[in-house]
Amino acid sequence: MLLVIDVGNSTAKFGLFKGDRLKKNWSCDTSALAKWKPPRNLTSLPVMVSSVVPKVDPILRKKFKNIRFVSVGDAKGLKFGFKNKIEIGADR
Repeated sequence: MLLVIDVGNSTAKFGLFKGDRLKKNWSCDTSALAKWKPPRNLTSLPVMVSSVVPKVDPILRKKFKNIRFVSVGDAKGLKFGFKNKIEIGADR
């Protein structure tokens, strides 16, 4: 199982995958993440996060044991229609 989280300015979206199949998805207000307590069965899963809200990143690091944050630099081999890809948010 893999938990993926897309943290946007207003909404955080979650997806729980088994292999390449999405088993469950949900969302919450990004501002609620500080008080959100993940179910215990999720805290030890591998977690991949794309976040455009840096102040939330340390909060998520405390909630999950096996977490990795991705950025546009991780998108090797993909072509973007932007001149300066360093300015592209991780959610793109």
